[in-house]
Amino acid sequence: MKIVWFYFNLLIATVFLGTIVIIFGLIDYRKKYVGIIARFWAKWLIKASFVKVEVKGYEKIYKTKFPKLIFMANHSSALDILIILSSINHNIVFLAKKQLFPIPFLGWAMSAIGCIKVDRENKDKAKESVDRAIKQISNNENSIILFPEGTRSENGILNKFKKGGFILAIRTSIPVVPISIKGANILNKKTSYSIQSGKVEMTIADPIYTVNYSEDKKEELLNRCYLTIKENL
Repeated sequence: MKIVWFYFNLLIATVFLGTIVIIFGLIDYRKKYVGIIARFWAKWLIKASFVKVEVKGYEKIYKTKFPKLIFMANHSSALDILIILSSINHNIVFLAKKQLFPIPFLGWAMSAIGCIKVDRENKDKAKESVDRAIKQISNNENSIILFPEGTRSENGILNKFKKGGFILAIRTSIPVVPISIKGANILNKKTSYSIQSGKVEMTIADPIYTVNYSEDKKEELLNRCYLTIKENL
Protein backbone atom coordinates (compact mmCIF):
# COMPACT_ATOMS: atom_id res chain seq x y z
CA MET A 1 0.00 0.00 0.00
CA LYS A 2 2.96 2.36 0.55
CA ILE A 3 3.74 2.42 -3.16
CA VAL A 4 0.11 3.24 -3.98
CA TRP A 5 0.18 6.03 -1.40
CA PHE A 6 3.38 7.48 -2.88
CA TYR A 7 2.16 7.51 -6.48
CA PHE A 8 -1.20 8.93 -5.41
CA ASN A 9 0.65 11.80 -3.72
CA LEU A 10 2.97 12.15 -6.71
CA LEU A 11 -0.05 12.63 -8.97
CA ILE A 12 -1.83 15.09 -6.66
CA ALA A 13 1.28 17.10 -5.78
CA THR A 14 2.49 17.30 -9.38
CA VAL A 15 -0.87 18.33 -10.84
CA PHE A 16 -1.75 20.79 -8.06
CA LEU A 17 1.66 22.40 -7.51
CA GLY A 18 2.64 21.98 -11.15
CA THR A 19 -0.32 24.11 -12.19
CA ILE A 20 0.69 26.84 -9.73
CA VAL A 21 4.31 26.70 -10.93
CA ILE A 22 3.25 26.95 -14.58
CA ILE A 23 1.16 30.05 -13.83
CA PHE A 24 3.80 31.70 -11.64
CA GLY A 25 6.51 30.81 -14.13
CA LEU A 26 5.01 33.26 -16.61
CA ILE A 27 5.62 36.23 -14.31
CA ASP A 28 8.35 35.04 -11.93
CA TYR A 29 11.30 35.79 -14.18
CA ARG A 30 13.88 35.38 -11.39
CA LYS A 31 12.35 31.96 -10.54
CA LYS A 32 12.29 32.88 -6.83
CA TYR A 33 8.75 31.78 -5.98
CA VAL A 34 8.60 28.80 -8.31
CA GLY A 35 11.77 27.57 -6.59
CA ILE A 36 10.03 27.73 -3.21
CA ILE A 37 7.10 25.74 -4.62
CA ALA A 38 9.49 23.16 -6.12
CA ARG A 39 11.10 22.62 -2.72
CA PHE A 40 7.67 22.21 -1.11
CA TRP A 41 6.79 19.63 -3.82
CA ALA A 42 9.94 17.66 -3.02
CA LYS A 43 9.33 17.78 0.76
CA TRP A 44 5.75 16.59 0.23
CA LEU A 45 6.89 13.58 -1.78
CA ILE A 46 9.74 12.67 0.56
CA LYS A 47 7.22 12.52 3.41
CA ALA A 48 4.83 10.47 1.26
CA SER A 49 7.62 8.01 0.51
CA PHE A 50 8.36 7.44 4.23
CA VAL A 51 12.02 8.13 3.52
CA LYS A 52 14.03 9.88 6.22
CA VAL A 53 16.91 12.02 5.03
CA GLU A 54 19.84 12.64 7.36
CA VAL A 55 21.93 15.58 6.18
CA LYS A 56 25.56 15.97 7.23
CA GLY A 57 27.69 19.05 6.54
CA TYR A 58 24.86 21.46 5.70
CA GLU A 59 26.79 24.32 7.30
CA LYS A 60 29.49 23.96 4.65
CA ILE A 61 27.19 25.48 2.04
CA TYR A 62 27.49 28.80 3.87
CA LYS A 63 31.27 28.79 3.91
CA THR A 64 31.09 30.55 0.58
CA LYS A 65 29.47 33.95 0.07
CA PHE A 66 28.47 33.04 -3.48
CA PRO A 67 24.70 33.50 -3.98
CA LYS A 68 24.56 30.41 -6.21
CA LEU A 69 26.36 27.10 -6.29
CA ILE A 70 26.78 24.06 -8.51
CA PHE A 71 25.83 20.95 -6.56
CA MET A 72 27.46 17.79 -7.95
CA ALA A 73 26.00 14.51 -6.68
CA ASN A 74 26.20 10.80 -7.32
CA HIS A 75 23.09 9.37 -8.97
CA SER A 76 21.73 5.94 -8.09
CA SER A 77 18.00 6.48 -7.60
CA ALA A 78 14.99 8.41 -8.88
CA LEU A 79 14.75 9.74 -5.32
CA ASP A 80 17.98 11.75 -5.65
CA ILE A 81 16.31 14.91 -7.02
CA LEU A 82 13.68 14.83 -4.24
CA ILE A 83 16.34 14.25 -1.59
CA ILE A 84 18.42 17.25 -2.68
CA LEU A 85 15.54 19.64 -3.39
CA SER A 86 13.89 18.88 -0.05
CA SER A 87 17.10 19.22 1.96
CA ILE A 88 18.78 22.36 0.61
CA ASN A 89 17.27 25.79 1.07
CA HIS A 90 18.35 27.12 -2.32
CA ASN A 91 16.36 27.77 -5.46
CA ILE A 92 17.71 24.98 -7.62
CA VAL A 93 17.28 23.97 -11.25
CA PHE A 94 18.68 20.90 -12.94
CA LEU A 95 19.51 19.37 -16.28
CA ALA A 96 17.00 16.70 -17.28
CA LYS A 97 16.67 14.31 -20.19
CA LYS A 98 14.47 15.65 -22.98
CA GLN A 99 12.02 12.73 -22.68
CA LEU A 100 10.64 14.18 -19.41
CA PHE A 101 9.56 17.53 -20.81
CA PRO A 102 6.51 16.37 -22.86
CA ILE A 103 4.98 14.73 -19.74
CA PRO A 104 1.86 16.74 -18.76
CA PHE A 105 2.30 18.93 -15.67
CA LEU A 106 5.70 17.43 -14.70
CA GLY A 107 7.44 18.48 -17.91
CA TRP A 108 5.57 21.78 -18.11
CA ALA A 109 6.48 22.59 -14.50
CA MET A 110 10.13 21.67 -15.12
CA SER A 111 10.22 24.17 -17.99
CA ALA A 112 8.54 26.80 -15.79
CA ILE A 113 11.14 26.54 -13.01
CA GLY A 114 13.96 26.81 -15.56
CA CYS A 115 15.19 23.22 -15.90
CA ILE A 116 17.44 22.65 -18.90
CA LYS A 117 16.67 20.03 -21.51
CA VAL A 118 19.45 17.57 -22.37
CA ASP A 119 19.63 15.32 -25.42
CA ARG A 120 21.85 12.47 -24.23
CA GLU A 121 21.67 10.67 -27.55
CA ASN A 122 23.28 13.51 -29.51
CA LYS A 123 26.73 14.75 -28.42
CA ASP A 124 26.45 18.05 -30.31
CA LYS A 125 23.09 18.83 -28.72
CA ALA A 126 24.44 17.77 -25.33
CA LYS A 127 27.16 20.41 -25.75
CA GLU A 128 24.47 22.94 -26.66
CA SER A 129 22.76 22.04 -23.37
CA VAL A 130 25.92 22.99 -21.48
CA ASP A 131 26.05 26.32 -23.35
CA ARG A 132 22.39 26.99 -22.44
CA ALA A 133 23.11 26.10 -18.82
CA ILE A 134 26.06 28.53 -18.75
CA LYS A 135 23.90 31.33 -20.12
CA GLN A 136 21.01 30.57 -17.79
CA ILE A 137 23.01 30.21 -14.59
CA SER A 138 24.93 33.38 -15.42
CA ASN A 139 21.72 35.40 -15.81
CA ASN A 140 19.90 34.45 -12.61
CA GLU A 141 20.53 33.59 -8.97
CA ASN A 142 19.50 29.94 -9.09
CA SER A 143 21.87 27.19 -8.09
CA ILE A 144 22.01 24.06 -10.21
CA ILE A 145 22.15 20.32 -9.55
CA LEU A 146 24.30 18.17 -11.81
CA PHE A 147 24.73 14.41 -11.80
CA PRO A 148 28.13 14.06 -13.51
CA GLU A 149 27.72 10.30 -14.01
CA GLY A 150 25.11 11.21 -16.64
CA THR A 151 22.71 8.44 -15.66
CA ARG A 152 21.75 6.39 -12.61
CA SER A 153 24.12 3.72 -11.35
CA GLU A 154 22.53 0.27 -11.33
CA ASN A 155 24.38 -0.98 -8.25
CA GLY A 156 25.17 2.18 -6.29
CA ILE A 157 28.83 2.12 -7.35
CA LEU A 158 30.09 5.51 -8.50
CA ASN A 159 30.49 5.55 -12.28
CA LYS A 160 32.89 7.56 -14.41
CA PHE A 161 32.11 11.30 -14.55
CA LYS A 162 31.37 13.26 -17.71
CA LYS A 163 33.22 16.54 -18.29
CA GLY A 164 30.37 18.89 -19.28
CA GLY A 165 29.40 19.99 -15.77
CA PHE A 166 32.99 20.83 -14.88
CA ILE A 167 33.38 22.95 -18.00
CA LEU A 168 30.23 24.79 -16.90
CA ALA A 169 31.67 25.32 -13.41
CA ILE A 170 34.97 26.66 -14.73
CA ARG A 171 33.41 28.98 -17.31
CA THR A 172 31.01 30.50 -14.78
CA SER A 173 33.55 30.52 -11.88
CA ILE A 174 30.83 29.19 -9.57
CA PRO A 175 31.95 26.94 -6.68
CA VAL A 176 31.23 23.21 -6.89
CA VAL A 177 29.71 21.53 -3.84
CA PRO A 178 30.17 17.72 -3.87
CA ILE A 179 27.23 15.76 -2.46
CA SER A 180 27.24 12.06 -1.58
CA ILE A 181 23.87 10.29 -1.31
CA LYS A 182 24.11 6.96 0.45
CA GLY A 183 21.35 4.36 0.61
CA ALA A 184 18.91 5.75 -1.96
CA ASN A 185 19.64 2.93 -4.41
CA ILE A 186 18.57 0.39 -1.79
CA LEU A 187 15.18 2.07 -1.31
CA ASN A 188 14.57 2.65 -5.00
CA LYS A 189 16.53 0.61 -7.54
CA LYS A 190 17.05 1.81 -11.10
CA THR A 191 15.12 -1.16 -12.50
CA SER A 192 12.14 -0.79 -10.14
CA TYR A 193 9.23 1.61 -9.59
CA SER A 194 8.92 0.40 -6.01
CA ILE A 195 10.04 2.63 -3.12
CA GLN A 196 10.83 1.22 0.29
CA SER A 197 10.70 3.25 3.48
CA GLY A 198 14.02 3.77 5.20
CA LYS A 199 16.90 6.14 5.86
CA VAL A 200 19.12 7.95 3.38
CA GLU A 201 22.31 9.78 4.30
CA MET A 202 23.30 12.90 2.36
CA THR A 203 26.78 14.28 3.02
CA ILE A 204 27.71 17.77 1.84
CA ALA A 205 31.45 18.35 1.38
CA ASP A 206 33.43 21.59 1.43
CA PRO A 207 32.90 23.81 -1.64
CA ILE A 208 35.55 23.58 -4.35
CA TYR A 209 36.33 27.05 -5.68
CA THR A 210 36.68 27.11 -9.44
CA VAL A 211 37.86 30.67 -10.00
CA ASN A 212 41.50 29.55 -10.29
CA TYR A 213 40.76 26.63 -12.61
CA SER A 214 41.26 27.07 -16.35
CA GLU A 215 39.44 24.85 -18.81
CA ASP A 216 42.55 22.78 -19.51
CA LYS A 217 42.42 21.76 -15.82
CA LYS A 218 38.90 20.39 -15.98
CA GLU A 219 40.18 16.84 -15.45
CA GLU A 220 41.84 17.94 -12.22
CA LEU A 221 38.58 19.47 -10.99
CA LEU A 222 36.65 16.38 -12.10
CA ASN A 223 38.99 14.02 -10.25
CA ARG A 224 38.92 16.12 -7.09
CA CYS A 225 35.11 16.12 -7.06
CA TYR A 226 34.94 12.39 -7.88
CA LEU A 227 37.26 11.41 -5.05
CA THR A 228 35.40 13.63 -2.56
CA ILE A 229 32.02 12.12 -3.43
CA LYS A 230 33.41 8.58 -3.40
CA GLU A 231 35.07 9.09 -0.02
CA ASN A 232 31.73 9.97 1.59
CA LEU A 233 29.74 7.06 0.13
